[in-house]
Amino acid sequence: TPSNATELGELADNILGSGSQLTPEQKTAAADMLVEGLTEKMKDSDKKKMTADEVRKIDEALYEAYGLSRILPSIDFDDEIEGGDIINEGATDFYGILAAAGVNSAMLGEDPQIETELRQLTATSSNARERIVRFRVNLIVNGEPVQLKSPILMYIGMPATFRASYDPSKYTYTGTHIHSDETSEKFTPIFEDNGGTCLIMANSFSEFVISQ
Repeated sequence: TPSNATELGELADNILGSGSQLTPEQKTAAADMLVEGLTEKMKDSDKKKMTADEVRKIDEALYEAYGLSRILPSIDFDDEIEGGDIINEGATDFYGILAAAGVNSAMLGEDPQIETELRQLTATSSNARERIVRFRVNLIVNGEPVQLKSPILMYIGMPATFRASYDPSKYTYTGTHIHSDETSEKFTPIFEDNGGTCLIMANSFSEFVISQ
């Protein structure tokens, strides 16, 4: 069973390769090894060092091997949030959900219900020029919130008002991950598509704030 990012990546490549000689049964067995290696064998310190490309590749391999449709996040928002301040659902996607939920072939035989829920929260600032996007994320398995067993890569579609004012030459952008125990840590948000999408790597789900 692989236990580091290099070995996991090689196994994912074997599943995804166009010239793969693996049978469907072998792909399923390889996917089970991927999940076990990532969630049980890999050190937590190494999980935190995983790159976006590594998380995305493993995620794509698991969907391929298990023959599943992508699990897209459901998005809701506080009533006070309107129009151009709403997160762009079409540009929002998560990678790593299957592994984070601990999915394997045995679990799939029980037809689990797996969901990701994103709720955009009302954000206020004393600075009228500051744009703040605040949201909470949960991974739900069979109706119950669960902790992540492995990293998640989130693509957050930024609201139209944020995109309109996006200017890295003028503003400094910061991210804050507020944990369930009320502690927090800063991170540097990565933007694509001229501020249209924000990439966030997370090892746990709770509340996130992106500010300009």
